[in-house]
Amino acid sequence: MKEPAPRNTIPCRYCQLPIHPAARKCQHCHEPLTRRSRFEAVSKKTIGYIGLGTALLSVFYTLKEGYFYLQGREQKRAALATYTNAASELERLDQLVYAERALQQALALSPNNQHLKLRQFLLRAQALLRETGYYGQPFDDAQLKQVSELVTTGFSLREGTFSDTDRSALLIALARLLRHDREWRNADAIAPMLAEAQRLAPLRAAPTFWLGQWMAEREDQNKDKEARRLLTEATRLAPDNALYWTAYGDFLRDRGDFAEAFSAYRKAVDLSPKQRELDSVRAADAAAGNL
Repeated sequence: MKEPAPRNTIPCRYCQLPIHPAARKCQHCHEPLTRRSRFEAVSKKTIGYIGLGTALLSVFYTLKEGYFYLQGREQKRAALATYTNAASELERLDQLVYAERALQQALALSPNNQHLKLRQFLLRAQALLRETGYYGQPFDDAQLKQVSELVTTGFSLREGTFSDTDRSALLIALARLLRHDREWRNADAIAPMLAEAQRLAPLRAAPTFWLGQWMAEREDQNKDKEARRLLTEATRLAPDNALYWTAYGDFLRDRGDFAEAFSAYRKAVDLSPKQRELDSVRAADAAAGNL
């Protein structure tokens, strides 16, 4: 037999168990007993469900965007590698103009890449300098404008973080460009650049050669001994480069040492079939003419 509820209680409208008449929430089923409280509870649950759904959608779209971001980065990385590899291959084939264009495409994908900027600078400088170096003609106005632009770029790149070998190559190109810059009025600054380049990469032939070449062109008897030592060292470090042998032969010829000059020119001519870079090919041809 069901026990009667106490006189000071009323049955809960949800579970029918006795509760106090002023209770706002059933102590048995925990349901709110006022219409407002019930509405608030339902509202809170609804808002909670909506918040959960929004959060799940946010996670979904975040993951989706992250996926496409990673996919885009991977495609960009692949395209960058394609252009840089193409530039390396074109440079190996001595197609400097095309190599520079490939690097320009790479820089469009990675505009803040300092190493790409350095490579492009070196290619542009080499393409420009080897023309005047071979023909011996002064630059025209358009070329002089390029020289000034490259000098500015070169000095800005000096602030970058590069290996000693890369920094050495930068200093060599910059020093050689300054020789042709009409606006540059400090010839004394060139020799320290070349000396620093040689100090940074003492086991590489190019820094040794260009420092020796600079000294040789000064026609200073006090520097002839050091110039000769450096040019000789360059031929030792890179014995298969006709450019170095021809320049060494020119140095010896200009100082009346014709027998040794003849031997240097002969070495350059014999190396002619092995030359790939345009500078070296031209040097071998010049050595043949000098013989």
